[in-house]
Amino acid sequence: MGNYRVLVVDDEADNVFVMKEVASRNGYEVFTASNGQEGLDVFIDKSPQIVITDYRMPKMNGLELIERVKKIKRETVVIFTSGVLNRNLVERAEMLGVFECFEKPIQIRDLKATIEKAVREVELNDERDHYYDSC
Repeated sequence: MGNYRVLVVDDEADNVFVMKEVASRNGYEVFTASNGQEGLDVFIDKSPQIVITDYRMPKMNGLELIERVKKIKRETVVIFTSGVLNRNLVERAEMLGVFECFEKPIQIRDLKATIEKAVREVELNDERDHYYDSC
């Protein structure tokens, strides 16, 4: 397992705690933020490969955060969560390149499996970049 960094962005402390625990117990370095602007600042500072973000947050919503993150580092793997996921919201998130969408509350086993899939996606991105760099 590589040294993967995960950023959890959610304004609900209980959600942050659970997501941080799931990721850190699997050996990943985890950073947290309680709103979109703070999440962007942490992203810029720590450069995580995986971002888990809520939709409704103060200062900047999750879609705005995703858009900015993807402008900085397109290959960032993003897991998007919301208390209410409707078709329009999912489509908007997918257009921004979100890896997976979840409606809260997230089941721990589903979150763990999705983080593991996200890590595999990061590994594939790294291999792809290495391949193109060597050509």
